[in-house]
Amino acid sequence: MVAGAGFARDRRGPKAGGYGDQTRALLWLRFTLSLRRIARRREWGRLVLSILSVLLALAVSCGVAAAVWGKAVELQHAPGRVEARGGAAKLAAIQSLRATGKAVSPALAKSVSLHLEGKRKEALRELNTAIENGEETPEVFAAKGHIQFGVTGTGGGFFTCGVE
Repeated sequence: MVAGAGFARDRRGPKAGGYGDQTRALLWLRFTLSLRRIARRREWGRLVLSILSVLLALAVSCGVAAAVWGKAVELQHAPGRVEARGGAAKLAAIQSLRATGKAVSPALAKSVSLHLEGKRKEALRELNTAIENGEETPEVFAAKGHIQFGVTGTGGGFFTCGVE
């Protein structure tokens, strides 16, 4: 690191006026200069438009956050609705399909769900069944190795994941 890059010369910690202070100062300078330009040129329409755009962005962000929060609370109080949709594992698989365009193995999704619930041995059994049924994908083996490492506490999962 260079002494002028936000750290003291002895490199033990940030110098006075570190990155946070510099960022705050630059943002305040930008704000002040914009206000001066608007006042000098009498561009009050620009000021009103800027304020309205900031308020609109804030309203949209708060609306989306409120909608997500409301749905989460609704599903928290009605876990039967999650199960009616196929459970958390199926919902995770659907979300992954939407995000990546690739289908996720139902066994992998169920295994992840079991692992998150703390049922590691059941998750491992689910992955072993998937491998026996021909689902020999890198994701399944990676999940098996990860869970096996957590169950046994050793790195011995390498030789039992189909990599011999």
